[in-house]
Amino acid sequence: MSSTIQEKLFFLNCTNGQLYVGTRNLATDLEMMPCVPSGLLMSVHDFNSDQQQDAMLLWLEEHGRRLQDGIIKLQEEGNVRAICQFPEEPPLCSTAITNGVKVRASAVFVPEAADLEDSSEKYWFAYSIRMSLLPEGCFINGMYFGSCQLQRRHWIIYANGNIVSDVSGEAVIGKYPLLLPGERDFVYQSCTPLSTSSGSIEGSFTFVPGRLVDQKELHLKLKWHDSPFNFQTTFSDGHWSLNSCNNAHPIVYHPPALVNMCGKVVCLRKTLL
Repeated sequence: MSSTIQEKLFFLNCTNGQLYVGTRNLATDLEMMPCVPSGLLMSVHDFNSDQQQDAMLLWLEEHGRRLQDGIIKLQEEGNVRAICQFPEEPPLCSTAITNGVKVRASAVFVPEAADLEDSSEKYWFAYSIRMSLLPEGCFINGMYFGSCQLQRRHWIIYANGNIVSDVSGEAVIGKYPLLLPGERDFVYQSCTPLSTSSGSIEGSFTFVPGRLVDQKELHLKLKWHDSPFNFQTTFSDGHWSLNSCNNAHPIVYHPPALVNMCGKVVCLRKTLL
């Protein structure tokens, strides 16, 4: 659900067992990226191995595990039910709770937008920010507030440890969400290009207790700076930095492979030998 603008195509190589996903240059240059680390594959043609593991099987197993563990979840928008690929559990999702305000952030790689021939915007990443107010409401200096409203945000985006974007401004996507206790999350998503295959994003939000129209009377602000919301959410097209990395489940699928559910799988070779 993080990307539905461009068609996503998958290709299964029946000889080596690898699963590939097409990039932006698929139609012109047949440019593709592998979805699973080759070291995890055990081909059906390897007669010395008693356990065959092709990329499609590993990819589906990891997808199923993430669903079962609640890392990714089913969401409903109107009459549409779909699987959202933005992780909702740590370490793939960063969470900060300050004075009753909860903010969660996670990111996924978007391969169908990648351009491996472009030196400046080679990789694209989508990120999701979810804001909510706990049922207990907002408490600041012993004072209770039944709502709070976003005023400003500050983003710093890194690529290989170097700052590539530092943005401050009011609102997010032109909106000033008003958070009420126990109500549904306010969710917004955006994307960013990077020249490198890994990076991170950190930032802060400024909230006004109550409502923005009450700001002159309240003279109080809630701001994430020295809180866990300096979350360092990771961008990566790799296989390990976005994975849960526990000993029981060391296998991960390529994060972009399931950004949306409208992709097609095409077999590169129709006959299995």
